[in-house]
Amino acid sequence: MYTLCDENFDDALNIIHPELSQGDLVVMWQRPGCPHCDIMKPEFEKADRLTTAGAKFAIVDIRQCPGAFAKANGPMSPYKVAGVPKVVSYSNGKYFSTYVNNPDAAPEIRAGYRKAADIALYADTIGTVEPVQNQYA
Repeated sequence: MYTLCDENFDDALNIIHPELSQGDLVVMWQRPGCPHCDIMKPEFEKADRLTTAGAKFAIVDIRQCPGAFAKANGPMSPYKVAGVPKVVSYSNGKYFSTYVNNPDAAPEIRAGYRKAADIALYADTIGTVEPVQNQYA
């Protein structure tokens, strides 16, 4: 599990960390003390062990990394990391998609969106499925 911060992102929010700029990467934007983040973080860490396609996992603490958070939520950002937790994937250092919890989904589906197996499945499909972009991203 990697930790990313302000110095690891350029203005277009591309990953510039040498080890993470190649291949697939799943990043969890989180804030310690956020109850939803505290529930999701252990599942995210477990997903790192469950993934089979070789994606790497990293966490950004938005309190310690306000520069990266400002870029992710800036006016040119296509994916607005306005709330946390937010899980975003990158392929070869560039934004690929956002892991979306669809609030219109049935409650039994919505209840599972934070589960490690679902996050691992999301990580395993980076680059093989069309990214989902919608108003909830």
